[in-house]
Amino acid sequence: MEKASKENHVGKIAVRAAGVLVTDGRILLVNHRKHGRSYWVLPGGHADFGEPLRDALVREMKEELSLDVTVGPLLLVHEFLAEDVHVVNHAFRVETNSAEFRVKPDKVLKDARWIPLDELDAVELLPPIARELRKAVENPPTNTLYLGAV
Repeated sequence: MEKASKENHVGKIAVRAAGVLVTDGRILLVNHRKHGRSYWVLPGGHADFGEPLRDALVREMKEELSLDVTVGPLLLVHEFLAEDVHVVNHAFRVETNSAEFRVKPDKVLKDARWIPLDELDAVELLPPIARELRKAVENPPTNTLYLGAV
C-alpha cells in the first residue's frame, strides 16, 4: 500500500478495543463481512471520542454479543492499515461469568464462534496475528504498563 501524504489523505485513524476471551483452549472470534470479504477478528470495536478503551470494550461486548465482561490486562497492541483506515487495536484479556453469547448481527458483524487456539491458523484472522495472539494468551506479558484514561 502506498503511504498517503497529508495532501491526499482521505482515510481516518481509528482506535479500537478488542477482547481476548479464552475458555477451554478456545478463543472467541467474530466474523465480519466487508467490501465483499469475510474474515475473523477479536470481538470489540471503536472507542468513541472521550470514551476510555476499557469502557468501549465493555460496551461493544454487550452490544455485539450480549456478554457482560470484566476487562483485564492489556495483552498486545497492533495496527491494521487499509486504503481508507488506519486502525490501532488494543487487545485486552477479558473474563465473563458466562461462555454463552448471542450475536447481534449488523452491516459488518455476521457471526461469532469459539475457535480452538491451535486452529487459529486455519481461519482468516485479520490482521494475521494468530502466532502472536497464542503467545500472548499462553504467556501473558508481564512488563506492560497501561495507565488508561488519566
